[in-house]
Amino acid sequence: MEIHFDEKSIVMDDYKSLNGYGLKLKEMNDAISSKGQLEELKSLHYSIMNADIGWPIELWDMIQTTEISFVI
Repeated sequence: MEIHFDEKSIVMDDYKSLNGYGLKLKEMNDAISSKGQLEELKSLHYSIMNADIGWPIELWDMIQTTEISFVI
């Protein structure tokens, strides 16, 4: 993914590295491509097993996201 704005660029390569050009950005490099899906499942499992802490994503947030996708 590449984002270009005001003669600056941010480039993400396969969720493994993030580089900025023309702006100050902490470069990130990782050997593993991580999209956060495993962490989200772990958080959901923890929420289900410990019902008193609440859901990792609030219901209103999921409803809002769904409504926006219908508008698009």
